[in-house]
Amino acid sequence: MSGQQNPLLASMLSELPGAPRAAADSLRSRVAAMTPVITIDRTLRLFEQGTEFTCFEVTISVSEHSWKLQKRYSEFEELYRHLFAAHSKVVAAERWPSFPQKTWLSRFDQSIVETRRQGLQVFLQACVARTLYPVIL
Repeated sequence: MSGQQNPLLASMLSELPGAPRAAADSLRSRVAAMTPVITIDRTLRLFEQGTEFTCFEVTISVSEHSWKLQKRYSEFEELYRHLFAAHSKVVAAERWPSFPQKTWLSRFDQSIVETRRQGLQVFLQACVARTLYPVIL
């Protein structure tokens, strides 16, 4: 809809008090307040069923609410592959965030874990920051 205003949105905005521009700005700011903030604050080295692995503690915050969860690199990799397969024909390749590479040697080295943590955080933030799916108003 480039260059055209969404007719449904135009009718909704026309019913709001004040100038349409002010209403659109207000709507944008409310949507922005609801955008999740995602951080990966720490990493944990775990051992489970004979396997040692790094787990990333993810914090998701929306307004006054927040949740923590722990995910392995392989779970992030699966999410990335799923999103790319489902949306790569719609979203231009240059808009896809980079994804940290898998490494087998020195995978528990602190600098490698930190680089991966930062890369995963950038990936998650890009997913929720509407860099892949911009809101058209």
